[in-house]
Amino acid sequence: MTYYYKIIEDEKLIMIGTQSFEPVEGQIGITEDEYNSIFQEIRQRTEEIQSYVDQLLSGKIQYSQIPEEYKEEVGNISAPQFAEKVYNKEITIDNVPSELQSKVQEILSAYPSNPYGISDELCNQIKQDTIDEIVAEVNM
Repeated sequence: MTYYYKIIEDEKLIMIGTQSFEPVEGQIGITEDEYNSIFQEIRQRTEEIQSYVDQLLSGKIQYSQIPEEYKEEVGNISAPQFAEKVYNKEITIDNVPSELQSKVQEILSAYPSNPYGISDELCNQIKQDTIDEIVAEVNM
């Protein structure tokens, strides 16, 4: 038998799921119809959010045109993609919506500053090891 459940925290739906045993503490039992209805709502919202992300990244809409209830999720999804575009020099930070620039800057600050795509610490260690090898050979 399949049991359907949802988990709500702070009046927000956190998760829905199915399992082969009755709902346990923290899970609220629901019907299959309720599960399917919630699942469709989640799918529809996901598609709407992705549509706003795609339009924002392509420049078809401004951040201010996104409905308030979607802004946080759209920002969380699009900021890393904007950061990647800035890092790859496809756009500048000035092309990023002003509402997302600080989030994009924060993401970019974690990117390596070397052209090899490896951590700066590892890059510096490799450089130092190379210098040490050359100096050792010269001093032989």
